Amino acid sequence: MLTREQIKAHYYKLFLDDELSCRGFVNSFVGSKPTIKDTTSYVRPGRTHFPDNATSRVFRESFLYRLQLFLLVGVPAIALIGVIFQVGEERPLWLNRLAALLMLLALVISWWKTMQRKEHRRLEISAAGISIGHRHFPWMNIVGTMMVRRLGENKKYKLVLLLDNGKIIRHDVEYYYSFLSRSRRDISVAIEHFKSKVPGW
Repeated sequence: MLTREQIKAHYYKLFLDDELSCRGFVNSFVGSKPTIKDTTSYVRPGRTHFPDNATSRVFRESFLYRLQLFLLVGVPAIALIGVIFQVGEERPLWLNRLAALLMLLALVISWWKTMQRKEHRRLEISAAGISIGHRHFPWMNIVGTMMVRRLGENKKYKLVLLLDNGKIIRHDVEYYYSFLSRSRRDISVAIEHFKSKVPGW
């Protein structure tokens, strides 16, 4: 009968092989490896300040992430409309008004769409396990939790769950980043807090 640590070591090797297979040619040539850290490495004893009576911790898309998404989607859409209509040149007044209306409409739609909370990105960590959107992973089925950053993906870390059936779950943590928090640390602290209360972990 394999222990949890032996199962984790086996699936970690499979996970590492999978990550190494995703490297580009240059990274493969120079032997560069992705950054992988166990969630325990983000926990500082005496500095977590996690309430013992908490039953869960929920992470939703941060305003900063959605604002960045809006700037990447909404602003180019407005600029494209402006280029197409070339507002400001000698054109009929109605055409300039139509361009302004379309730009305003694009701005409102982009803002509304990007400010909506996406429930499939909702991350909940509790004594029962980890839920990502509508998917739930009980602690008894999780053998490892870590953060990974692939080469060339600046600051784009993913939460990785190694499951006892061999599946590897990856989930972006950049959704939850804000000026006042560090998503990797906060998620890791919540994971280790609830994991510590599970018998056998």
